[in-house]
Amino acid sequence: MKKIFIFFIATICFFLSGCRPTPEIPPVVNRSEGGIQNSVIEPEKEGELKEISAPEVWNETIDKGEGRVLIQAENADVVVPKVQNTPVIEVEAMDFDTTLLERMVTFFAGNSKIYKKPQMTKSELEYYRDKIENRKGIYGNPQESAWISMELSNIKELIEEAPETVEKEYIQPEFTCAQMSEYRYVRAGEQEEETEKKDHFYAVSEDTGARIEAGRKEDGSGENFFYYRNGDYLDSGYLETVKLDIATLKEKSNLDQEWFSSYEIFAGNLEQRLKVNILDQEKIKHAADSILEDMGITELSVVDVRPCVWSEKSLQWDQMEIDWETAKDALVIEYARTSGGLSSKLPDSAAFYYYANGLPEKTYAPAFLPESLIMVFTENGLQVFEWNHMAKMVRVIADNTKLLPFEEIKERFAQHVFYGAASADANTESSVKMKEKYVVTEVRLMSFYTEAYGQPENAWMVPAWLFVYDHYIDTGGVERYLGSNICTLIHAVDGGYIELKGS
Repeated sequence: MKKIFIFFIATICFFLSGCRPTPEIPPVVNRSEGGIQNSVIEPEKEGELKEISAPEVWNETIDKGEGRVLIQAENADVVVPKVQNTPVIEVEAMDFDTTLLERMVTFFAGNSKIYKKPQMTKSELEYYRDKIENRKGIYGNPQESAWISMELSNIKELIEEAPETVEKEYIQPEFTCAQMSEYRYVRAGEQEEETEKKDHFYAVSEDTGARIEAGRKEDGSGENFFYYRNGDYLDSGYLETVKLDIATLKEKSNLDQEWFSSYEIFAGNLEQRLKVNILDQEKIKHAADSILEDMGITELSVVDVRPCVWSEKSLQWDQMEIDWETAKDALVIEYARTSGGLSSKLPDSAAFYYYANGLPEKTYAPAFLPESLIMVFTENGLQVFEWNHMAKMVRVIADNTKLLPFEEIKERFAQHVFYGAASADANTESSVKMKEKYVVTEVRLMSFYTEAYGQPENAWMVPAWLFVYDHYIDTGGVERYLGSNICTLIHAVDGGYIELKGS
């Protein structure tokens, strides 16, 4: 295994806001226009907590449309963090220019040369073609069956065009056109749209083999992100996905028992390694905080610290390829943007519905998602750094806001899912009357983005209620399970629906 070093570079002038002074913004209570102007209130007195009207547990069944939609909350936890105020702030996407890209690449790659991410060779692609064809590793999962033919067709197409060997092409940090990912093309047929827009960067560090990738938001499209990945990792969130998968597979007939046994062993090994992880969380959290301080990242807060297992080899194509002998115990330190103590972090496995034709309700659609940042450390230092939706705060819109009572919020949620069901009715020609059931498992007060009033390219970070539920549908007396961890966000101030575009 290569020895990994962590670099604390204090000599680089690395301030993400640049060298310009921050403009003076006088303290205000209300800068708002539009949706929240009537809900701005004075901040709570120093030391006092805000009273938020919500139960600790929600038990109720709500019927919408004479049985068309049932919402069932059975001992659903209602999580309300203790906060003093519920402010609204405005943020904007960071100006991710070449100068900032150069600084970030230098910070992580140090003095190492970098070269362009190479195209996969014929032999590399043939290796995964054989795995797909012979149903090895994750490709043996029956859940993959529907995609195998497409994947084989796609990878054979790539093999025909792939080079036998590749030469290193050394580069400097600068944005280029988007590059196709062989993995995404094989797995989903995704190709980057042909464009001359230079908004992506791909490189490999010669010293460590770490992959560096970045993208920037430009002309209202794309997103800001920066990834430094030396190897890969599997954490408790991934383990939960595997365990749910195993529970589902146990109910299937004609299961390949040899493959299924290997899948259970894989899950068991991961679970055991996560249990015995004894890395010093405080020490590593301090190291992570120091890195962010050196980089000038000051607006994010720690929202989670969890064990993981680090692999020197990338596991993108097949997580079951992890070598347990060389894998190292590691920790994930996760940061997110918060407002007034309310985190914007969504559940790891959160899924959202998207209504292409819209719904007849007040809807917010932010131009970008809340910022998040993940670092992965082994005992040898930083291995992975993933920063998504890079942004910066512009101003405070309101120091405190009046929230709608939970009684009104749950009714707004019920209306929203009913509108969604009615939308499905309008887009189907079936004469069968459908019934839908939403089993709420958790409700949480958090913060999230809406578009900024008057400046839709920016975002307002507002208090919001997150509803998490399982979804079932009944067609002609047969109930079918559609999915779990489905999420809906409701604006806590005015009850509007917050839509995640394209989710």
